[in-house]
Amino acid sequence: MVWKIIILSIAMVIASFIIAGAIVATQVLSGNLNFDDIEGQGLDNSRQYPTPITGNGTAVRIVADAGGNSYSPNPVQVTIGETITWVNDDSSVHTATSDDGTFSSDVLFQGQSFRYTFDRAGEYPYFCDIHPGMIGKVVVTQS
Repeated sequence: MVWKIIILSIAMVIASFIIAGAIVATQVLSGNLNFDDIEGQGLDNSRQYPTPITGNGTAVRIVADAGGNSYSPNPVQVTIGETITWVNDDSSVHTATSDDGTFSSDVLFQGQSFRYTFDRAGEYPYFCDIHPGMIGKVVVTQS
């Protein structure tokens, strides 16, 4: 009888871990990584970071997890030597990562930004590492 209670207890612990893992996996796979409700964890994503745009710069706003409509404007066209600043205006975390590895931001919380200056002409498709369906394109021309 004691062995049945021990086995049942172990089965309940294992089931709890499986359920917790399924919940975490669902959140990760759905892209719903909202850190707004984490308190006391040392994460301060409520701070707004200034995003000044220089005279030769262009701003791209990250507005949502909406595929090709996630970055605005999209596509964005600049000339060689111009800087693009990606600003996360969404409440979810995002990145801006080029397909070819030319540029890659860290994870951007709401209000944070990432800058990159283009020194070569060409087309640079990019996406969000967290939400791969979010896509954009930078077109860099001579002048």
